[in-house]
Amino acid sequence: MLNCFDITKFGAVADGKTDCTKAIQSALDEAGKVEGEVIVPPGEYLCGYVRVPRGVTVKGTYAWEFAKNGGSILKLNRSDVPCLMDITGGFGCCLDGICIDGGDLGEDIHGVMLKWEDRLESRKAFGGKEDTPTIANCRISNFSGNAVHYEKVWCFSIRNSMLGFSKNGLYVHGCDAFITDTWFSCNKQDGVHAQRLMAATFTGCRIECNYSNGVYMYDCGVVQFGNCYYDANAKNGFYCADEGEDFRGNLTFNGNIFYRSGYDLDNTGVNDETHSHICISHATNIIISGNNFVAGDSGALCPAYGVTIKQLRNSVIANNSFMYASSKQNLVDLGGHKDDMIITNNTGLNALTSKEHPWPRFED
Repeated sequence: MLNCFDITKFGAVADGKTDCTKAIQSALDEAGKVEGEVIVPPGEYLCGYVRVPRGVTVKGTYAWEFAKNGGSILKLNRSDVPCLMDITGGFGCCLDGICIDGGDLGEDIHGVMLKWEDRLESRKAFGGKEDTPTIANCRISNFSGNAVHYEKVWCFSIRNSMLGFSKNGLYVHGCDAFITDTWFSCNKQDGVHAQRLMAATFTGCRIECNYSNGVYMYDCGVVQFGNCYYDANAKNGFYCADEGEDFRGNLTFNGNIFYRSGYDLDNTGVNDETHSHICISHATNIIISGNNFVAGDSGALCPAYGVTIKQLRNSVIANNSFMYASSKQNLVDLGGHKDDMIITNNTGLNALTSKEHPWPRFED
């Protein structure tokens, strides 16, 4: 096909033994000349560091499973690189149907990386362009760094993918994010670790079994979480605790399920207010409405505390279901709020889960 470049035509071999880095980079470079498509046929290709040019789609066969690669696989074979796939400057690029596997090599090596040292200067150099990378139908896993690492990114989408078994599933500093139907699972730290993330929507995501928080946010704002499922994250389902004089915020949670937060994955025995479904402080314009909070059993009932809030302003917690949400206290209000603070029409605030009255279990 015109403007389509098969990596095997450039010498890549899908045997899981041959170093295919040069062949893959050659295909990417040729596609970059015409903003074309690089085709990765099914199989495992060993790869070091490659850079994706502007406007290029890397297309594979989507056949992966939750805990197993499949289809088109790029597997890291070097421990002295910053990442496997660098998309910095690859404006409008797309990764579709690829497994990108880090093999747990090295230290702090990322799967997909976009990193600007200075966001404004990068925009001037490239005529004010937005990055607009897309990751779709990809499994990115087993990296000593982050599965996806975005620094100073401007406008991106991630959909129908899995970012797991790495340091963080998604590390992001940037704005204008569209994240849908994606797993953030089994990461050593957070499913999503966001610093200064602005103008983002998370829809229909599953955020589970991460060894710290499901989502950690610092200095972020104008973010919406809708119809997401949080399950068995070791600390909090969602954590946001900004500091300083300025209040960040404009966070909305609607239609989400939070289940078994504070799950003791590392057997630390810690189960306090810092292990909640939602723990949020020093934030403004927070809306937590229409969500369902459910406790679970990790040997001990978890979490001990449901939603923990402190120092909010102009915020609303309403119309949520808290029945059997925790074992000690479903809503922990530590006070210090400013301006309007509305807490109303929440059901089951006094209905705690216990060994005698647990949430019903679902057997196989």
